Amino acid sequence: MSSHSSQVDLLKEHMLLGGVMAQRHRAQVALHYHSASNEKTAVLESCALTHLADLGMMLVSGTDALGLIQAAVACTLPDVGSFAYGAVLSGDGALLGVPMVVRTGDTEFLLLDNSSRFELLYEWISWLSQVEQQGVAPYENTSVSNESTALVPFQLTGPQASSILNDYLTQHATLPKQGGVANLTLDSTMSIVLHDGIAGQDSFIVLVPPAVSVVFWRSFLSFSEVEPVGHDVLDTFVRKEHPWTSALSHSDRVSVTRTMLSNWNICRSADDFIGARALSH
Repeated sequence: MSSHSSQVDLLKEHMLLGGVMAQRHRAQVALHYHSASNEKTAVLESCALTHLADLGMMLVSGTDALGLIQAAVACTLPDVGSFAYGAVLSGDGALLGVPMVVRTGDTEFLLLDNSSRFELLYEWISWLSQVEQQGVAPYENTSVSNESTALVPFQLTGPQASSILNDYLTQHATLPKQGGVANLTLDSTMSIVLHDGIAGQDSFIVLVPPAVSVVFWRSFLSFSEVEPVGHDVLDTFVRKEHPWTSALSHSDRVSVTRTMLSNWNICRSADDFIGARALSH
């Protein structure tokens, strides 16, 4: 099954559940289903399932990938098997975006972003990977690719999310701890699982191959604890958890200070990233 056909089939699934759909950034997403109150309850008391159809995914890999990410992203870089949110700035200190920086290997990073800024981030980091300084290309051994259609992202959020996912694991496998990422086999399907947190609850992003996306969607919903939740409700919790989301919600230039970025915990103390010296306090 192609990624396009899986998107069409998942769209049908949302509509069968009464989902109210709208175009957002790169894809059609479910804004809500039936009751906002029930959807909020699922996040806080059971398990909310959301299809992150508009999630942008960028793979940065190669022997110079670490240097490129250190220059492009302001946060303290995560260890292998973990992730962090980091500010990406232009040379004059404007905030371009705040992707989730997932370190999947010594020289491999997956950047996730579901804002309207993903294409801008992709163009910026692609350009940086090819930049030359006095005849030297410091990041020439780096590949930057848009992998947004390579995997289908689902998010499970709530106090029952861990127990739901544990049902899919083999006997000795374990879910990653909060802030971690792992390649796991879920019912014989190799998947990527990230453990985040929203509203004090566990929140897992599960990336599965397009060919099995509908199977996983239906399987997750077969649990009585799982409720489909749209972006209207999920985004209210995300905005509280990630205060930079509102600042990035428009297309204008976003001016920030070093203090703002530090308070949001998306900026390291050193001045060794692009845009650092242009920031005011």
